[in-house]
Amino acid sequence: MEWFKTLLIVLQVISALAVILLVLLQQGKGAD
Repeated sequence: MEWFKTLLIVLQVISALAVILLVLLQQGKGAD
């Protein structure tokens, strides 16, 4: 089940990056 742990970590990283991107995009739109 080692691959499962790796998959979970990858999903967490992608989720964190997605949240950061959304925040940056919203801030960029707000700056306009």
